[in-house]
Amino acid sequence: MKTIHQYLTEKKVMAEHNLLCYSKTYGMDTPKEGYEEKFAEAIRDCEIVEELIKLVQLNNEIALVRTTGILYKGKMFYSGELISYIGDKVLIVPSKVGEIDVFKRDKWICTITLNED
Repeated sequence: MKTIHQYLTEKKVMAEHNLLCYSKTYGMDTPKEGYEEKFAEAIRDCEIVEELIKLVQLNNEIALVRTTGILYKGKMFYSGELISYIGDKVLIVPSKVGEIDVFKRDKWICTITLNED
């Protein structure tokens, strides 16, 4: 499953590719003649995706896996897939409202839905 960060990274690569295509030089600082507007749009696309990546990274947190699950933003999340990770620190990435993705060393472990018990 692709994470939000992976998706945005793909979009960043595409935005940078577009910028290179509309650039006169490899330095990507001068537009090709007749492509000034597309060049400006490509620069803005790069800026937007970079800002979104920063926002996503701000929401990521490190959490300790407990026997009762993961405490994230004052709410308990639990999955049986966490049993072998009890006592470990994991990366928490919010995915949807009430859901988090759990990673250990860049390896996706599971997606957990909020435990309302």
